[in-house]
Amino acid sequence: MNRRWRTGRRVRHTTRGLMDAKPAIELREITMENFRECIDLSVAEHQRGFVASNMYSLAEAKADGVSNPLAIYADGQMVGFTMYCFDPEKGTGCIDRLMVAVDHQGRGYGRAAMTEVMRRLRETPGCRRIRTAYEPSNAVAEKLYESLGFRKTGAMCDGETVTVIELSEPDEVTIRELRREEVQGVWSVDRSEVIDAVYYHQGGELVLRPEHYDMKGWPPGEAEHYGPILLDCYDRGGTFYGAFDGHGLVGVAVLESRFIGPKRDQLQLKFLHVDRSHRRRGLGRTLFHRAAARAGELGARRLYISSTPSENSVGFYLGLGCRLTKEVDPELFELEPGDIHMEFDIPAAA
Repeated sequence: MNRRWRTGRRVRHTTRGLMDAKPAIELREITMENFRECIDLSVAEHQRGFVASNMYSLAEAKADGVSNPLAIYADGQMVGFTMYCFDPEKGTGCIDRLMVAVDHQGRGYGRAAMTEVMRRLRETPGCRRIRTAYEPSNAVAEKLYESLGFRKTGAMCDGETVTVIELSEPDEVTIRELRREEVQGVWSVDRSEVIDAVYYHQGGELVLRPEHYDMKGWPPGEAEHYGPILLDCYDRGGTFYGAFDGHGLVGVAVLESRFIGPKRDQLQLKFLHVDRSHRRRGLGRTLFHRAAARAGELGARRLYISSTPSENSVGFYLGLGCRLTKEVDPELFELEPGDIHMEFDIPAAA
């Protein structure tokens, strides 16, 4: 769907440069064979006040008996370190350490490692929230955690800014399929956001560039133009999930019914938006997986996503396990050449 998100006001920017998207990483236990290499990893000189040394972290894990220290590997090489723990009494997972060695920074390893640790904590029985913290002057960490869905709590711990992700939706939010007469209500969802960086697909990779847009709701004419398109999708069997709180519709996911792809085994996630008031609470993730499960029931093996190229949107899908598709749908690409075209493998149980 052509979201025409670039119609927001553009301003000057002097922020971060290019960086690669999430690569494949592996988390491995610290053993007698690799602990020295882990200790030798270091960050840049100006970053040393942002994170404890790996030697200290390993000693802390040994002393507390609950932390999980892990080495981050890429292409068989150790590139960083992370450490997390889970408090079953509080239902809280804590990501206490994240560092990428100075020679390996700027390649997306930190984001990939955070995503994997978050996945593990989400799958931990009883885990209701994930917590992490960072030095207030660490702007890179602040931006990374915010893009992953962490929200500031307003609290400080040992001089660090505390952030959290709540993994469960508030009880008052319910999800159900929309009736046809409710489809036009999707435009009541507040899609306002501030975009600070945009992804571009170049040479088979994702490249992030600083661009600033202040999006104030839906672009003029969006509802009039795309409302009939959504109704056509509904009439041919598309699935429309709506999330409601006590005030109205706060999230929507639309699954197309027409199979696409060379093997005709893909269904398009046509529309996914969460109201500004309900972001960073896991609702988008819930809607995504609800659509993926429905696609699996219909016989699809993959979801096809044509994502708005903003850092937040693409980061959201990467965090869910989506990847750049190697089989771009020509019709959808013609409609959305500036979008980031991705795919998601539907689990067999979905």
